[in-house]
Amino acid sequence: QHLVLAKYLPRYYASAEEASYPCILKPAVGAYGTGAHILNKSEDLYNLTLGAVLEPRWVLQESIPGRNEFSTSFLVDHGVVLDMVTMRYEYDGEHYIWPRVLEVSKELCEIPDHQRDVMCSFLKDYSGICNFNYKLRSDGEMCIFEANPRIGADLIGD
Repeated sequence: QHLVLAKYLPRYYASAEEASYPCILKPAVGAYGTGAHILNKSEDLYNLTLGAVLEPRWVLQESIPGRNEFSTSFLVDHGVVLDMVTMRYEYDGEHYIWPRVLEVSKELCEIPDHQRDVMCSFLKDYSGICNFNYKLRSDGEMCIFEANPRIGADLIGD
């Protein structure tokens, strides 16, 4: 099951040489994009980390291009979804780190059953609120780049 779900997560890079650019460097622990950077070349990584070993302080991961991002919040009781809501956001860039990007539009939306089922696979036996942020890859498959055991920050302000 874990390997099946891994295809819905960003690719992880262990080094600058392994990465595809642009990519994202972010602290292993953090929130709201604090300390996260878009890297366009390997030299950017060395300039930010001064050549230090990435783990356990940093995560280097794939950046999924696209102006549209989805935020789905679930209310779950022992793995059973009681309610869910999804917002679709359009931003003014292909590669960005929220909130350092201009929002063009937002709307409540319905998502395909397949996307809901993927996220529910992460919620087996879970109880509480969980929020997923994701984009769609060029082949249409979702890529979940963030999951938090709280309501989405987007709904707090909306």
